Amino acid sequence: MDPNQREVFNLRQAGFQYIPGVDALRDISFTIYENEILTILGSNGSGKSTLLQLLCGLIFPTEGEIFYRGQRLTEKILKDREFQHTFRSSVGFVFQHSEVQLFCPKVYDELVFGPLQIGLSDQEAVQRSVEIMQLMGIAHLRNRPSYMLSGGERKKVAIAAVLTMNPQVILFDEPMSGLDPKSRSFILDLLFELHQAGKTLVIATHHLELVNSLQSRVALLNEEHQLVRIAPAEEIMQDINLLVQTNLISEYAHKHHDTVHKHLWYPFTPHRHDENS
Repeated sequence: MDPNQREVFNLRQAGFQYIPGVDALRDISFTIYENEILTILGSNGSGKSTLLQLLCGLIFPTEGEIFYRGQRLTEKILKDREFQHTFRSSVGFVFQHSEVQLFCPKVYDELVFGPLQIGLSDQEAVQRSVEIMQLMGIAHLRNRPSYMLSGGERKKVAIAAVLTMNPQVILFDEPMSGLDPKSRSFILDLLFELHQAGKTLVIATHHLELVNSLQSRVALLNEEHQLVRIAPAEEIMQDINLLVQTNLISEYAHKHHDTVHKHLWYPFTPHRHDENS
């Protein structure tokens, strides 16, 4: 990383236990920098969602420390109104399951809720909501209740509700989960656009296709809830043994006539571009 880049989050031997004696995360140490994409990669149950909740200040480490722009994140500091306003305005969280995030009667209400909570005027909140609805292609859904939306539509509305607050840091938990190919392509394009606009993105996923597409720095968690490597995506994707060990690549069996074959399953196609292409 560029030594002049500013730190956004710094984790120092952070861990978390939902139940005493049972680790959900253990001894996690790394730094997230301004205007980078960091992918948190791991199999289901490795602790990715827990890590995002720690970064968002929804839960707090039971061991170690997490700092946001030099300020230690604690339950006490988030009760300070000035810091709480700054932090909640600056860090957005898109949940894996959109229905958990959506609670207002209609789509339009979801989008204006956040801006009003951080002190924007009615006019500013409406203007932002209209702009984001157009950006996300959901203007035609503005009067639709969330229970009448498809999975892809709910995901777009959940993201839009975060974008109306214009956070500098956006945490995405499994953004491709349950989406069809067209919706996945839309979300991927959006991630690139947000990064180009200067946003810091932290994306938790177990989808190697997304890691391969983003080509970001990757923090890899294992099934023991530990950070086993943090490295560029290309390095991670080329280490097949590591991907097998962390249960991200497995063998699959298929039959040819009377013979059963087993192969490693690669859910991605690595590719390179020449510098001039």
